[in-house]
Amino acid sequence: MDFRLIVLCFLFCIQSTTFSATRFLAPELRVSQWFDKDCKKSNFSVIDNRGKYIILFAWQSWCPGCHSSGFPALKKLTDEFKNSKKITFASIQTVFEGHSSNTVDEVCSTMNKFGIDVVAGHDPGDRSSNYRSTMMADYGTGGTPWFTIINPKGIVVYNDFHLNATEAIKVLKGELSKVK
Repeated sequence: MDFRLIVLCFLFCIQSTTFSATRFLAPELRVSQWFDKDCKKSNFSVIDNRGKYIILFAWQSWCPGCHSSGFPALKKLTDEFKNSKKITFASIQTVFEGHSSNTVDEVCSTMNKFGIDVVAGHDPGDRSSNYRSTMMADYGTGGTPWFTIINPKGIVVYNDFHLNATEAIKVLKGELSKVK
């Protein structure tokens, strides 16, 4: 049951000025390029990772909030769950402004700067989204830093700015103990 994640979402959402949608089936990400931890071309699929919890982290290379809180929270989560086969992570540079600064070349250098060893994508949007991040359009995200948690059934259960990593770890450990 995702009740604890719903409570977690509520607790974190009340601290935020935006309330984003949850409880919808997570769509496939339309990211233009993916890189592994060694900056080699890679891929990532929400659908292929069904059966696991998926934590998505949306960021921009020039985002001060991403640097001060988002990346440290992601690092804490990835360090805690690095050996778990029940959870996976992906980070996405969601470009919705600063297209000349938030380039594909910045993806790996930013991830390396913060010691993040997860697949990383570059999402500059496309013509259909008026060159606004497709993740923002598909998931209803409101900027960066942004965390999205998808449960093993593929349902978005958390979707908002910031995340208290310590509390999220407690809740996820409880939820992971229930996943077969």
